[in-house]
Amino acid sequence: MSKQLLCGFLFFVLLTSHSSCILFRKGNLKINSADSTIVVAPVVDSIKSDTATVNPATIEKLKLIAALTPVWKWESNFSTFHGKAKMQYEGKGQRHEFTTIFRVKKNEIIWASVTALGGIVQVARVFITPDSFKLINYLEKEVIIMPLSAASKVLPAPADFTTLQNLVLGQVLSTSGEATDALDLGNIISLEVADENLVQQINYNKTDTTINTLQMRLTFAGGSSGVIRLSDYQMITGRKFPMNRNINVVNSGEQHTLEMNFNKADFDQPVDFPFSIPKSYKRK
Repeated sequence: MSKQLLCGFLFFVLLTSHSSCILFRKGNLKINSADSTIVVAPVVDSIKSDTATVNPATIEKLKLIAALTPVWKWESNFSTFHGKAKMQYEGKGQRHEFTTIFRVKKNEIIWASVTALGGIVQVARVFITPDSFKLINYLEKEVIIMPLSAASKVLPAPADFTTLQNLVLGQVLSTSGEATDALDLGNIISLEVADENLVQQINYNKTDTTINTLQMRLTFAGGSSGVIRLSDYQMITGRKFPMNRNINVVNSGEQHTLEMNFNKADFDQPVDFPFSIPKSYKRK
């Protein structure tokens, strides 16, 4: 496997997901989970225009945006995450099967260990902090160490620590920016949000507002775009966690697909982050 393909693969490995149980009601939104409690009453006070001159559809859209904004802004309260997933990656005319172990210490460390052939072959290990990106490539016996701000050289798209952490946890990629549109599509409610670099369309299951699909697009020239589909939600330590997900990303005209099937997921358990670089490995 080439270095570029491995680094690209590791980026998509980070696209895991997690959504806590959220309950949606018409005119009232409640977030009920083991680690959060938010209640939002109907928001109509902000709409002060004469209703005779405002399109009713516009009023309903503003109400839906107001109801969904706390769901978009919500962040999980956790200390650590530990998960294990089997996955299949396709891209650049190649197909690979891996097993990956993920470990996260909130706002401090993202760690992943990738193996092949049922764990027999060690492929790579990655260690990310808010300031740094480190990758051990066991197949080519080399290590990459650089500031996270420079990691776009080896990742398919630029990313900061918060974005990568949200990818691992399956939360929205960013809670900055502005909600620009919302739609009620029957069983799905959809919110579009945008900042200067990223547009997200988040489609929630109406019954419990777990994420159904997350579409994203980088707004600068040549920016990546993609969609994450989440399914098979199971209750894990008081949180609804999607055990299966399908990720499709297009970057520079090339399509990458990742199928992920978790067989282990835990929160708030003791974890360690071993990262020892063999002395003989070359530094890139």
